[in-house]
Amino acid sequence: MKLNLNWNLKSLDGKEIENVKAGKTLANALSSQNKGNSVKLYDWSLKLWNGKDLEIDDTDADVLVAIIDTSEFLTVLSKAQIIEYIKKVKEKTDKK
Repeated sequence: MKLNLNWNLKSLDGKEIENVKAGKTLANALSSQNKGNSVKLYDWSLKLWNGKDLEIDDTDADVLVAIIDTSEFLTVLSKAQIIEYIKKVKEKTDKK
């Protein structure tokens, strides 16, 4: 599946938060991890930081969601939006 996280997160009022990209936010969190597959997380961080798509399979998507959900570097505001996006993309990919 292909994830494009180059979009702005939204505040609680539903408005986009200027200059707060989901990909850059997630890249910071992934690069701050001290556990997991260092090379893979670093590669994902670089791609996300530079606005590139992340090409991952279902297993990696599940790993990514678990990292996001348990991360202490992300707020619930960002976690929920990113996880919902990944799940939507995964559902569309599974239907093909």
